Amino acid sequence: MIMLERQKDSKALVKELSKLLKDDDVISEQEAVLGAKVPILKIIEKETGLPIDISFNAADGYKAIEPIKELMKRYPPLKSLTLVIKAFLRERRLNETYTGGIGSFLLVTMIVAFIQFECKDRKKNLKETNLGELLIHFFRFYGSEFNHVMLGISVVGDGTFYKKKEPDITLSVENPMDIDSDVGKQVRHYNDVVKTFQFASDLLRYTGASLGGILHGYRDRRTKKDSAAAV
Repeated sequence: MIMLERQKDSKALVKELSKLLKDDDVISEQEAVLGAKVPILKIIEKETGLPIDISFNAADGYKAIEPIKELMKRYPPLKSLTLVIKAFLRERRLNETYTGGIGSFLLVTMIVAFIQFECKDRKKNLKETNLGELLIHFFRFYGSEFNHVMLGISVVGDGTFYKKKEPDITLSVENPMDIDSDVGKQVRHYNDVVKTFQFASDLLRYTGASLGGILHGYRDRRTKKDSAAAV
C-alpha cells in the first residue's frame, strides 16, 4: 500500500502511523522499518493474518503496477510462480529487500527472465508446460545453472543475459522501467538464496517431496539445528 503525503518526511509519517495503530484491535503485529531506503510500516491484519506493507511517497512502486500487469498477461504462469516462490522465500526470511533478500519487484523480474529463457533458448511452449515443471526448472536454473558472477539479467524485449563489465558476486538485474538502475545490487544474501533454490530443486527432483514438505520440513530442520547450536 502506497500513501502520498508530500508535506511530510516519509520516515516521520511511518512513525506517526505506527503510533496511531499501536492499540488498534484490527492488527496483531506491527514493525516500523525506518532504516530501509523506503521506510515502511509492516502490519499483520488480525482476522486474516494478511501481511501488509505501508509506505509513503514511494511513487516507483505505484508506477510498477501497470507494467507488472502487462507482464502477467504476456506470461500467464508468472502470477502463480510469483505467489509460490514469494511464500517459499518468506519461510526463510529471504523475501525482504531491506534485510538483503529478494523483494517482490526483483522476484517478478527474475521469474520473467527465467520464463523468457525457457521460451527462447529451451524452445518451451508455456501452454504445454505445467506449473510444477516450471517451478522445478526455476529452482534448478537459479540454484545451479545461472552464473550471476559473470552475467546480468535484462527482461527488456525478449530478454537477455548480458556479460558484466567485471565479474563480481553481486546479483545484477536491470530495472525494466529504468535500464540505468540495477535492482539486484541490494541483495546482500544472494548466496543464501542460491543454496536454498538448489536444495529445493534437488529435493523436488530426486525425492518427490511436495512444496509443502520443503516449506515446513526444511525450515523445521534449520530451526532445530540453530537451537542445538545455541545450546
